[in-house]
Amino acid sequence: LGLFGMKFLPLVGREAEQDKLWRELNLCITNRKSRAVVISGTEGSGKSRLAIWLAQRAHEVGASSNIRGHFSDPQGSNFGLAPMLKRFLRAEGCDRETSKERVSSHMHSLGTTNTLEIDNITEVLGPFKNEPHEYQSRFSREVERFSAIRLFMEAQCKIRPIVMILDDAHLSEPALKFAEHILNSQERSPTPVLVLITMSPEGVPPECRTSIQSLVRRPDVTNLNISALALEHRRHLVQEMLGLDAELAAMVEAKTGGN
Repeated sequence: LGLFGMKFLPLVGREAEQDKLWRELNLCITNRKSRAVVISGTEGSGKSRLAIWLAQRAHEVGASSNIRGHFSDPQGSNFGLAPMLKRFLRAEGCDRETSKERVSSHMHSLGTTNTLEIDNITEVLGPFKNEPHEYQSRFSREVERFSAIRLFMEAQCKIRPIVMILDDAHLSEPALKFAEHILNSQERSPTPVLVLITMSPEGVPPECRTSIQSLVRRPDVTNLNISALALEHRRHLVQEMLGLDAELAAMVEAKTGGN
């Protein structure tokens, strides 16, 4: 049982949602413009699993590169846009000099040699190892940081489109604003990035509500509400995949309620 969390479970009963996500990715790639899908549902309904399915499947067929940000735990080391970029560049735990080398090497491989862009992307990755705890970014405005990340995305899209997952973004105003920043830039700088935003109706901070309302009303945003699994799909998941006997499976099925 300790190894069960490592098992990769296939999606069950989400065919309509999978088709919708695949259509959104095709639309993004065809039009060469960013779009977003807000995947909403209660805790445990499979929002993240659905987003990860699309990202993995698109990567398998060579349709996209993938990047994922986590926003569920503000105190966690993975929280935020900077750790998202660090993981992509494999620069976690690096000092400033090593981080800049990683950024420079990656950007050069994409055909970008602009020193200012490289410096700005490196700055996004701070604070760095062995630097003072009271680290202060040189960015005076949030939009400057957003622009640096967007320029990185634009360079990366020279290779292939991007599927970007912003997990539990309803808990982070910067994550929501960054998604809107990407969408707002499409008229002047179109880039094929499909932003998958997972969110739950529970526990939304007051400062995030306005950003969520603004985001879900946009014409370039599709809203995908995830409901509980149908009874027959719950039975399939519990009885066949978990390998439980009928009595225990019935108890698990009743307890989970489709989530």
